[in-house]
Amino acid sequence: MDKAQARNIATRVQELLKPLEEECGLTVSPRGGSFDPSGNLVLRVEFAETQNGVAMTREAVRLIQQGVLYGLPDGCLGKEFVTGGQTFVLTGMSTRSEKWPFTARNVGDGKTYKMSKSAVLAGFGINNEEM
Repeated sequence: MDKAQARNIATRVQELLKPLEEECGLTVSPRGGSFDPSGNLVLRVEFAETQNGVAMTREAVRLIQQGVLYGLPDGCLGKEFVTGGQTFVLTGMSTRSEKWPFTARNVGDGKTYKMSKSAVLAGFGINNEEM
């Protein structure tokens, strides 16, 4: 098995799981994996419940539980904010990252980006000096 074949298999697995997403009200997301040229492929997939159109991933739950400790208002998960002239939707938080603790999806291109605390607070109109 080569890298291209492993990627094709991963893409196919994701396509096969799409009907399960709709049937069970879940969001299915690839979470990486590894492959060995000797023929071993390990795929990691996350299944998250969807509430109000937002996937309740580990990062989303962490944001709900601990976002206020970083100065964010309650209910900021899934809300739009503007930073750097672009609009983002706040999708989660990683407490393991001091420099880039937040994740947000760019409304324009659909990509997910890591965000600093100051960028997210400024996007929500919160003065970082108060924190």
